[in-house]
Amino acid sequence: MTGQQLRNSILQEAIHGRLVPNVLQPGEKTGEELLKSILAERQKKENEEKGKKAKKLTLSPIEEEPWELPEGWCWCKLGDLVYMISGTSYGKGDVLSGKTDSCVRILRGGNIIDEQILYCTDDVFIPSSFIDETKSIKKNDIVIIGSSGSKKAIAKASLAKEDDSSSQIGAFLRIIRNYNQSILPYVWMIFRSAYYKLYIADIVKGTNINNIKSEYIEQFDIPLPPLSIQKAIVEKIEVLLPLIDEYDKAAVELETLNKILPDKLRKSVLQEAIHGTLVPNDIPEGEATGAELLQQILKERQEKENKEKGKKAKKLTLLTIEEEPWELPEGWCWCKLSDLFNIVSARRVHQSDWRTSGIPFYRTREIGWLAENRTDVKPELYIEESLYERFKQSGYPSPGDIMMTAVGTVGKTYIVQPEDKFYYKDASVLCLENISKVNPKYICHVIASDFFKSMIAEEAMGTTVATITMVRANEYIVPLPPLSIQHRIVEKIEEVFGTIDKLQA
Repeated sequence: MTGQQLRNSILQEAIHGRLVPNVLQPGEKTGEELLKSILAERQKKENEEKGKKAKKLTLSPIEEEPWELPEGWCWCKLGDLVYMISGTSYGKGDVLSGKTDSCVRILRGGNIIDEQILYCTDDVFIPSSFIDETKSIKKNDIVIIGSSGSKKAIAKASLAKEDDSSSQIGAFLRIIRNYNQSILPYVWMIFRSAYYKLYIADIVKGTNINNIKSEYIEQFDIPLPPLSIQKAIVEKIEVLLPLIDEYDKAAVELETLNKILPDKLRKSVLQEAIHGTLVPNDIPEGEATGAELLQQILKERQEKENKEKGKKAKKLTLLTIEEEPWELPEGWCWCKLSDLFNIVSARRVHQSDWRTSGIPFYRTREIGWLAENRTDVKPELYIEESLYERFKQSGYPSPGDIMMTAVGTVGKTYIVQPEDKFYYKDASVLCLENISKVNPKYICHVIASDFFKSMIAEEAMGTTVATITMVRANEYIVPLPPLSIQHRIVEKIEEVFGTIDKLQA
């Protein structure tokens, strides 16, 4: 349960009369008797202010009681307990260029933040000659947003903690002020409940209304307990809500940790893997070391080059590692990515060759989808089958090749499967052509490590769009263990990542 859900639950218990014992003090007025005394107080003020013109006040009828209340409680309309004060309208010509010694601050919807009345840097001020004391904030006033450009802000409320004669409400705000000062803390508690918020949401829902008329608030049904019960409820709420805030804070921190921790664990596992400390470094007798494996790969690549280009084939050599990032375990060696793979990009496909059907045309976005195992999306572009003959030497990857995104979101990898048939976009995707003596999954894990990402970030620094060029890709360095260690590392990573996924689910 979230902090907000717990808060809603406790406030719901309060207004249903289940939060505190329902014990009335001897001789205390019931809710109904309290309501009648408030009506009498209102009538007395009407008579004093208007004399013979004062109208006779009556209690508003309750058409249907929302739920059954405890003994001694009663239902009433909010308008029978409080009165509403509308804000001040002012013209643009009345606004001062800044705050002066003789001015009044106009409170607007933006000043109602997280159940508080706060001053803002963009507040406006008008001359003190406009001061209307009835519209200034008094302690325990409930200030609500009556009009707003956002439906979400409508009827949000705050409780004034102190008098503020230097400010008064603007036209979009309303003050709820009570006839009996002692009941307002309880009324404020109701304004914080889901019951009030659902009432407002129901009024606003399905309409273009961006303002709440005073009568809408006045017609809100209120469960009214005796004063001692109100006081006990408010005191209990004041104890519980700070505890819920602490719970909520802890829950948010835990949720954040739960989101961050799996990623941190994965990064830690990859770090252990490329440092040679994730699995035992037991190399079977007679197996090629990383350095020997590198020579075999060079030989295999040279034979392929000779076969494809004949006399034009260039002699391949291993690139020099100027500085080794860290000391590797026995049998491992450092090498350049281009020592392991022939890194290529596709020939350019002109926009005129794009189609809506045919062979999928994969860009960075589509390779990213494949890397994330997303099956809910399909490529937007295709090319004709006939282009295969024209581009068959480049652009159609083979099973086991590693596709790597090279523009924008860079460094995502996907290993081509036997059933795959697609053409990839020039420059935005690089292909690391498969070599039988390297486990492609191991290389993908290396590319996913923070070590490799730091090389990409360093190269991309200062560029508008992150890009991995073939020149850059050729220079990236990787730790190469014997083939059996590569397999063992991949198995362990998949095992640990699977456990992390289960914990995260």
